[in-house]
Amino acid sequence: MVRMVIEAERFDTLLQHLFPEDFAGERAAFLFAKTVNDSGTMQFEAVEHLFVDESGVRYSSLGYLELTDDTRGRVIKRAHDLETSLVEFHSHRLPFPAAFSPTDIDGLREFVPHVWWRLKGRPYLAVVAAPESFDGLAWIRDAERAERLDELVIGDYVMQTTGRSMRGWYQEYGRSI
Repeated sequence: MVRMVIEAERFDTLLQHLFPEDFAGERAAFLFAKTVNDSGTMQFEAVEHLFVDESGVRYSSLGYLELTDDTRGRVIKRAHDLETSLVEFHSHRLPFPAAFSPTDIDGLREFVPHVWWRLKGRPYLAVVAAPESFDGLAWIRDAERAERLDELVIGDYVMQTTGRSMRGWYQEYGRSI
């Protein structure tokens, strides 16, 4: 099982950033998280965040988001300095259950091995937020084998993820799940 734990106040602020009323494109944020592996459950516990503003984005639209090289380098360096794992969040504004798009999968295939190498094998977690749901993939053992994010724990509330992204990740590699 893979779990992400976020304080309620941080989560509310995160949602306000990801889904502002005055912006129609995708938005991104990063959490820096300590990881605890307890009895087969990998838990990511948020300790700090960085919300990416427009200056950190090369391109954003309703269906695509690309960060600047500077932003990617800055978040990796901050995770390195804090000795934490990196957790990426980005939004999909369409009213469908959360799942990574094929473009997202391609970006993760490129970015995760780089982060994995730069952070010396620390787990990586990517989360996609839709208006009514979340989904996520985690790389715990290596940069090629994704695992499903099972739940988000927000204060005392436990939210199950859609689980829709696992199939997309492994279809890209021609493997069954």
